[in-house]
Amino acid sequence: MVRRAQTSESCREPRVNEARCASFRRLGHCEQARDFRAKASKQQPAASTPIKRAHGPHGPPAARSEPGRAASLAEKGLPIAMDYADHSDDELTGVAATREIYATFGYPPSQPLPRSRRHVCAVVGGATVLSAILVLVAGHSYDPTTAFATLPHALRAATCASSSNVPPPTIRRQADSKPKHWSRGAAADPCAMHDVIIATTHKTNLDAQLRSVSDPNSKNYRKYLTTEAVNELAIDQNHVRNIGKWVSEIGAQEIKRTKNGEYITARASVATWTEALGCEFFDYSYEGKKAPRCDGDYGLPVHVDASVHAVFNVGNLAPRISKLKGITKLVDKEVTEYVTPSVLAAFYSIPSSGAETAGAFGPDILIPPTGSASARQAVFETQGEYYSPTDLAQFRSYFGLPPADATPISNIGSHDEAIACDVDADLCDEGNLDMQYLTTVNPYGPTTYFYVTLADVATDPFLAFAMALADLVEPIYVASISWGSIESEEVPSIMASFDVEAAKLGLKGGTIVVSSGDDGANGLGTECGYAPSFPASSPNVLAVGATNAYDWSGTAGAPNEIVCQADVLGGVVTSGGGFSGTYTQPYWQADAVASYFAQVDGTQSQPAGGFSKGGRGYPDVALAGKDFEVVIGDVLYLVSGTSASAPSVAGMLARINAGLLAAGKSPVGLVNPTLYASSGSFANDIVDGDNTCTAYLLECEQGFYATTGWDPVSGWGSVDYGRLEALLA
Repeated sequence: MVRRAQTSESCREPRVNEARCASFRRLGHCEQARDFRAKASKQQPAASTPIKRAHGPHGPPAARSEPGRAASLAEKGLPIAMDYADHSDDELTGVAATREIYATFGYPPSQPLPRSRRHVCAVVGGATVLSAILVLVAGHSYDPTTAFATLPHALRAATCASSSNVPPPTIRRQADSKPKHWSRGAAADPCAMHDVIIATTHKTNLDAQLRSVSDPNSKNYRKYLTTEAVNELAIDQNHVRNIGKWVSEIGAQEIKRTKNGEYITARASVATWTEALGCEFFDYSYEGKKAPRCDGDYGLPVHVDASVHAVFNVGNLAPRISKLKGITKLVDKEVTEYVTPSVLAAFYSIPSSGAETAGAFGPDILIPPTGSASARQAVFETQGEYYSPTDLAQFRSYFGLPPADATPISNIGSHDEAIACDVDADLCDEGNLDMQYLTTVNPYGPTTYFYVTLADVATDPFLAFAMALADLVEPIYVASISWGSIESEEVPSIMASFDVEAAKLGLKGGTIVVSSGDDGANGLGTECGYAPSFPASSPNVLAVGATNAYDWSGTAGAPNEIVCQADVLGGVVTSGGGFSGTYTQPYWQADAVASYFAQVDGTQSQPAGGFSKGGRGYPDVALAGKDFEVVIGDVLYLVSGTSASAPSVAGMLARINAGLLAAGKSPVGLVNPTLYASSGSFANDIVDGDNTCTAYLLECEQGFYATTGWDPVSGWGSVDYGRLEALLA
């Protein structure tokens, strides 16, 4: 860091101090003028020793060639900043102050300023305002960065734009709505570097192709496409090249590109993006996070617009993300019924054999080895979530499961730290739950722990999920997501990007399983009102709700098994479900939804108004969601929520895939059309319960009631593994 150079005695002459005060007064800073006079009057003469002048951050000053510089500025159409031949009183006052500040900065007027300060001078077009600004800067110990940061916003913006050749953003895009939990602050620092993500336009709507390979009545059922074929179908490389050229043209730096060019991340100053997109950036903040975003619409040049689906991190801000809410130490819980690997296997007919271990809560059954090296499975995590390989090994050992090293595990995102789980269980409850129960049901499938995040703290994690899917070399055949947001806080273009990547995975035989939420029909649980959960509401995923039981050693389904409700049987959470306000009802669901309304309309079970009756209904299926035993930091905890249900169902599908792939058959892919076509033959019907109460025990009027067949509380009911395997195999 360059320190402020000492000033000689000659710099404290009264006429120079008067020049400073005059500059302050001219900008209306009367208090600063008075303070400066008082400060100057107290200064003592400096020692009369030679002072070595500090050079600026760009090294020793070069020889000055003023006529050449003036000509260069004139050619660019910029005003020439300073004319020392101008002897007006104001200018002489400004020049006197400017000379002192230049002496302080180490840039005497006889030498050229570094590039950034030359540019500032050119934009200002006169010494007086610049002098006053520099006077303000000089009141502090000099540091180049600090000094530059004190300049007005407009001046800094002029110096930080990357290119003077930016094509005009004439085609306007509608502004993204901002979730209400984000607060707008001051104008963003124009010189701050900011990453935007440019999503490439897809050349084909993939819905028809996905239906063709997923519909059991289609001649192309399960005739999946290769990764190369899907890429060719989805993206026009001319669009990718066009975007890359524009990024270079505006002076931004491309720092990341997904393998097929679906998403291009570019970095530039806020000033550059302001000019390139034609919108003003402000700082938005929420819970200690801060990110620059445009307040209104943005634009793109005519020659680029058709190539771009959307530019992210320009207007969009991250929604609130829900995480499982039910976690307590086992020793603190006064219950005797828990869900363990053996309980799960026995209750839902998951194949197992008779080897036993002496667990503290009774014998647990060893699940036999099954699987295929191609039956890849994964959990997706975000929001700082970790998992502990040590805890996974302890869990496997305690419950008599195959050892942890029997599961080929890969980690993407470097969030497999045991120490985090030892320090704070909340850092690992979701990650450990997902990994322990996904690999309980399918212990030999290659498993990936995907932790996704991006540099921009306000980036929607589901956009990060989409980008991670796009960047896969080989498809993951089953992916489990136990996170959700309020659908109305999402940006439609991000939802569309997620859907496209989910469709592409489906075209390759993959399935995405998503928890339906833990607050019933009422959002994040702190207020009443229909609030569908995304991505559970997407028609391209399998959404999973939660059940509870009077007796986990009894029989699955009614009457023993009911909807998991926070206010019934100590349910802790309430199974999420309802109807999307964004997605229309998919073709494969129409009969099931019609049957549901035929049963409840005009009865006490008819839901209160305010939801989209023609929207995509969810969940599709359900499974146990209360009091799963999980090892966290070497301690047994009970964890509840649809976050427990989803990875368990995902494990079932992955295990079925293992058998199919081992037999030379195709994986199950998007199973929704097949499940609905079977009218729930694979499930234990759940007919008791509702989702009007939130996990915070807030009783709401809004919500839905379970009925015979499909309903927006438990879907088709809880999954029976044996019948599911028979249907899908």
